[in-house]
Amino acid sequence: MLAGPGAAQRHTPAPPSSQVNAENIMVASSSRPLMARILSAVAP
Repeated sequence: MLAGPGAAQRHTPAPPSSQVNAENIMVASSSRPLMARILSAVAP
């Protein structure tokens, strides 16, 4: 009988943040040299 907000959230699809992370991973894997350049520029 404990059907609180957590019970409803358990059956909802993944949050948008995980979808964005998946898209970023796909973009990074398709353009690795560009990502390496960005990372080297951000982290000296």
